[in-house]
Amino acid sequence: MRPEAHNDVDERELALLDAVRREVQRMRNGLTCHEVCAALAQQFPRMVVHARGTFNCFDHSWLVTRNGNIIDPYPWACASGPLLLVGWAPMWSSLYREKIHEGGVPAADSG
Repeated sequence: MRPEAHNDVDERELALLDAVRREVQRMRNGLTCHEVCAALAQQFPRMVVHARGTFNCFDHSWLVTRNGNIIDPYPWACASGPLLLVGWAPMWSSLYREKIHEGGVPAADSG
């Protein structure tokens, strides 16, 4: 089954999510979400930025793609690993409250 939200996602972002999953699996245990996101933002600098703020009420980090979607490589209370959250829907913006971008803005989509 292919989720309906999948139709709204750029294929390059799906490939990026797969690459993020592979990199997270290679990382050592015990890293914080902030360390994971900082490392991934350095690895994929033209694709994502490291955003930091709160998730619900907890200090948290995640990635923002150049299309404005969220990749959360270290989601709260989730055993399935990195998530791709499509669009900046009210439900996401009420949970992911961004305070700062660390590392600038991702490069504009060239293709």
